[in-house]
Amino acid sequence: MIKKSYFFIALVLFLSIHVNAKKVALLVGIGNYPTSGGWQIISSTNDIYLLKPLLTAKGFKVNILVNAQATKTGIETGLNKLIKSTSTGDEIFVHFSCHGQQMEDDNGDETDDGLDEAIIPYNAQRMYEKGIYEGKNHFRDDLLGKYIEVLRKKVGPKGSIFLSLDACHSGDGVRGEAEVEDGDEDLAIRGDSYIFSPNPRFIRQQRSNRHKPTLKNAQLAPITVVSACQPSESNFETKDKTNKHFGSLSYLLANIIRQSPNVSFTSWGNSVKVDYKSVMKYQKPYIEGDF
Repeated sequence: MIKKSYFFIALVLFLSIHVNAKKVALLVGIGNYPTSGGWQIISSTNDIYLLKPLLTAKGFKVNILVNAQATKTGIETGLNKLIKSTSTGDEIFVHFSCHGQQMEDDNGDETDDGLDEAIIPYNAQRMYEKGIYEGKNHFRDDLLGKYIEVLRKKVGPKGSIFLSLDACHSGDGVRGEAEVEDGDEDLAIRGDSYIFSPNPRFIRQQRSNRHKPTLKNAQLAPITVVSACQPSESNFETKDKTNKHFGSLSYLLANIIRQSPNVSFTSWGNSVKVDYKSVMKYQKPYIEGDF
């Protein structure tokens, strides 16, 4: 009788986790940057309004931050609200469509090339200006990583997380300099070759071939991370048959989600690996996760 009681309690707990599990998404898109920031206008808001109804149809509660809502503080507030609203077993989709930039590492953890990668919020400036703008509104990869780790702990191993970055967040100096075919000259690039640094003579260290640490951790939620391009590539936008522009990763993900019969982050990540050539002509996505 005791064994049966324990089994019954365990079964109830298991079922309660899965019955109460939620699907929640946070979509961040910045395209209409202030002229004072020095950033090119890009089509990021198109990405957000493309993905939102597709995720809603899959059962996600979708929260969005666009343009002036997506300052550095706005993004942190959005991530904190997401963390507060999530529970064990939830499925979390986080997406960024915006510019990206490399910047000089500020804590010594980037031993391979001395650079952090940063998402560019609405109020981040492209150029370093001593005493005026020294990078306080850049959203470094270290900071994003801390938020994602908290989410993984909160959701736990019975949940899952999908993080997609439609930005030049990890490219090299070729960013902004790649050649395109005739007819594609109007495609925007979501990033810049300028390295944000107080040192105008900053020299990028040699990128090593060190083994990346695995993202797998039995105590945390499994995660799939999809970035729009490889470290040495530029992130180009794409366009549909009506000449409407989108981020290439966002457009690819929309096709995959639309055709997917259910929500499977691992399957979506694998589909990006297989199908990227259907959308991406000048880049290859960079994928990490629990495959």
